[in-house]
Amino acid sequence: MLNRYTFLVLLPIIIHISSGEDAPSKLYPVDEEAYNAYKERLCKVLPFGGSSDQLPPWSDALTENEIYELAFLNLGHQLTSDAIAQLPGNNLGWKKRIVDLMAYITQTTCESPGLSSSYINAAKNLFLYYILKFEKSMNSTTTADDAASTEEWNEIVEAISMCSRDIEPIHINDDCGSFTTYQTPEGVLLPVGTHIEQFDMEIEAPNGPGMDLIVDNIWWLFSVTYARCYAYFYPNEDVILLFLQRFRDDILSNFANRWRGAGDLVDHFSIIFGPMDSYQEFENVRLCAGVSYRYEGLAGRELVRPLTVMVGNTHVRNFKTAVTGY
Repeated sequence: MLNRYTFLVLLPIIIHISSGEDAPSKLYPVDEEAYNAYKERLCKVLPFGGSSDQLPPWSDALTENEIYELAFLNLGHQLTSDAIAQLPGNNLGWKKRIVDLMAYITQTTCESPGLSSSYINAAKNLFLYYILKFEKSMNSTTTADDAASTEEWNEIVEAISMCSRDIEPIHINDDCGSFTTYQTPEGVLLPVGTHIEQFDMEIEAPNGPGMDLIVDNIWWLFSVTYARCYAYFYPNEDVILLFLQRFRDDILSNFANRWRGAGDLVDHFSIIFGPMDSYQEFENVRLCAGVSYRYEGLAGRELVRPLTVMVGNTHVRNFKTAVTGY
């Protein structure tokens, strides 16, 4: 069974394996027999140096093997430094371009010690790896690869690229890494805040279904981009509304089951992200989205995750239940 202590042992092993050495790590005492068994087990799930034909199968539930796979992938391929080109079968086309733009706009918007480029790069590249695995497992590409949808996506990418060139940072203050206040265009300091959704209540409930942090993080990158670019294109917002529709239908819908049903190992995403406070940085991404709407004059119009939730015994669309910090 995994636990948070595992990471203390896992990190030096990652460093050692990725360096190509065979001996157990000298950086932290580990049992040599256990180390060799662990290394052999990992070699069966890691895609290093192979082709997309060798990717492990996609699963809607996060498994223990996948935690190891993603953790070693992150450090072995240096995903925090944006080395997605090293991944096998990385012909992602517009999918990579739009996710790159979302990451850039978020990083530019909320440039702060509390939200590092290393975290954003790792999060976006792990999601791109999700796409690779999903498409390989389905033996197909996403439904957006027909000519008409690709033309729409080319239009969206061009528009978001235009928006990204005019994005100005929002000045955000943090306290020990946690976002606290931001500065409005008029120079007024206000507290940061976000909204709470019914989905938040479900995943925090005892024996909840488990939320995938990587998928959820991509949603907040999208939400930041939507807010900043909605204001950029207003009142001609057709392209940004098309962006919402296509991103929801062509990307997020493939990961809906994983997003809201990743299972009982979701507490171990910190192992995947490595030596950073990934949970605090994730919270700051979400706060960055809340700040973006308020900064652009869109308070109260924040998007909610496009998922279904349970109210009583009925499935309904996710909805806001409260706001914080406003």
